[in-house]
Amino acid sequence: MYRGRVGYADLIRAGLVREAGVVQSIVCHDCEDPHDAAVNFAGGRYGYYCPDLGFVALERDGIVGVEPDIGKLVDALANAFECKRRNSKPIHGATWRVGVVETDQGGVAIYLHPRIQDGSDLHHLEAALGREVGSAFSVVLTACGSLIAAESKTLKLADVVDLDPAASALVAITDVPAIAGVRRVLVGGAPNQFGADVKSIIAERSRNGRKLPGTNEEARAIIEVFSARHPAQEAPSLPTVKRYMNKAETGS
Repeated sequence: MYRGRVGYADLIRAGLVREAGVVQSIVCHDCEDPHDAAVNFAGGRYGYYCPDLGFVALERDGIVGVEPDIGKLVDALANAFECKRRNSKPIHGATWRVGVVETDQGGVAIYLHPRIQDGSDLHHLEAALGREVGSAFSVVLTACGSLIAAESKTLKLADVVDLDPAASALVAITDVPAIAGVRRVLVGGAPNQFGADVKSIIAERSRNGRKLPGTNEEARAIIEVFSARHPAQEAPSLPTVKRYMNKAETGS
C-alpha cells in the first residue's frame, strides 16, 4: 500500500524506513462481508482464506511490511539541526534525545517521541524528560499528536523538517530555537539572496487568493514564479521556500 506513494523510494534510500517481511493480516474486500484475514503461505504463494472465495492469492510486493528506523531518524534530525550532545539510544521508553542546539541564550534540547495522542503517551514522555538535566529551552518532535509536556513545545515532524531526495537527508524548514522561545539578534553577515523576493511572492499569492492548499504544491508554485521573474538567477530550493512559508505563517 505504501510502495506507490510519492516519496516512498526516497525514504527507503535515506534509510528512514525499511521493509520488514510481510504483513500478518489484511482486510478482505472481495466478498459481500468484508473481514480481517490472516496472511498465509501455501502452495508456494502468499494469500489468505475467505469463507466465500476460498484461498485468495496475493503478490508479495503488495503485502510487504514497512517500519521506521527510529535510530536513523534521530541521527538524521540531529544532522539537520546541527545538534551537540547527541544520544544514540532512547533515554527512556520511546523517548529519544536528538541533541542540543546551542544558542547565546542557552541550549535548546530537542527530543523525539513518536506519538503524543493521549494521556498514556504524555505520561511516558514526562517520565522520560524527568530523567534529563534541564535545558534553557525544550522541544519535543512527534509524528502525530499535539499534547504538550510541561515547559516544552510540541512540534510535528512534518512541520519542521523535509526530505531532500538528492542528498537522501533531512533538512530543517523551521527555526526550532525561535519557536522554543529563543529571540534571535541579527549582527550582520552575508545578505540572503532570496529573502525579499520570496517573501514578496508569498505575500502576493496570499493576497490574491492564489495560495494552494498543499505546502509542497504551494512551494513549487512560488519557485516557478521566482524563476519566471528572475530567469538569470538560480532559484531557491524547496526546503528554503518552505522555511520562508513557515516564517510567514508564524510571523517570525
